[in-house]
Amino acid sequence: MHPDLRMIARYLEGELGERATAALRRHLRLCERCRTRHDEEILRRRALTGDPESATAEDDRRMARLALAAVRREEPSSASLVALEPVPLTDPLVLLPRRAFLGGGAALALAASLLLVWGLRAPAPIVAMMKAGSHLSVNGEAVDRTRPLALRAGDRLETAGKGAGELELRAGGASGSLRIYPGTTLVLTDASEVQLERGRVWSRVEPGPAGFKVKTPEGEARVVGTSFVVEHEEESGTEVRVMKGVVDVHAKGKAVKVQALERTRIARGAAPEPPTRYDPRSDRMDWSRIWQSIVDGFNELLQSVQELMR
Repeated sequence: MHPDLRMIARYLEGELGERATAALRRHLRLCERCRTRHDEEILRRRALTGDPESATAEDDRRMARLALAAVRREEPSSASLVALEPVPLTDPLVLLPRRAFLGGGAALALAASLLLVWGLRAPAPIVAMMKAGSHLSVNGEAVDRTRPLALRAGDRLETAGKGAGELELRAGGASGSLRIYPGTTLVLTDASEVQLERGRVWSRVEPGPAGFKVKTPEGEARVVGTSFVVEHEEESGTEVRVMKGVVDVHAKGKAVKVQALERTRIARGAAPEPPTRYDPRSDRMDWSRIWQSIVDGFNELLQSVQELMR
């Protein structure tokens, strides 16, 4: 009897019992049609994270379960393990039947190796979700998305001259959003820190224990909960503009507190300047215009797709 998609999904999520899991895995070794359905479901789940080529956290948990199960097996019957000859995309222990029997010590060594590989290849944690964006790249690869895309610690984002994006911060750090203007390059250090190499970002951060930082080559802006803009260009330096709340700006061993509706500038190699008055309407109007152009682009794409489907 062939397993249905619901049973395959329960297996991938670790919800099947031990006997049902063993029976399903035996079936997958022998049934090409069901292996194909299994592979397609894994690809579908990976695609939902925005990266079909990379293992998901669910894949890694399943790898750990399989390795630990190998350790728990007892001699003689359950210590026999089919030698690995993986089918693409399937679990490492879903195998083509090439028989070779491993004793308990070898099974333990194999399980330890699997756990080591699993630990080494575990992906960086997800620190943000891209809500929408246009004409931007992540780690050098172009993305043009209308659905959420998971972003991990260490990811590098770049927007073209007409590009922009909005991120939702998450995963244990600050909560809020990060708006990325055209011509910007940044690195997501983690969920509570961004390295701004050039361009402009608008951070709207909710109060939380982790706080939030935007770093540039000149200095950094530290907040607990506020709305502020950081802009950096190599020639002109860094400017921090606060719409709401208070931002501590640090550079060259000195710090200034920038209140709502104030700005400060950090020239190359200098300490922060005393705050001056700031009118946020310009930043807000810029973002409204940029976002409207993205919405218009999505609407044009949708209209083209609808015309092709007629």
